[in-house]
Amino acid sequence: MAPININLTRRAVAMGLVLMPFASRAASEKPLITVWKSPTCGC
Repeated sequence: MAPININLTRRAVAMGLVLMPFASRAASEKPLITVWKSPTCGC
């Protein structure tokens, strides 16, 4: 198999696209905050 020459910018963009799902998954694992309000709180 012949070696493939890819310039550094294209390689960085490709790696960014490959790793993007992992970054979005890590960002979506925030703790869920539930706010409990009573009907009489007057908010």
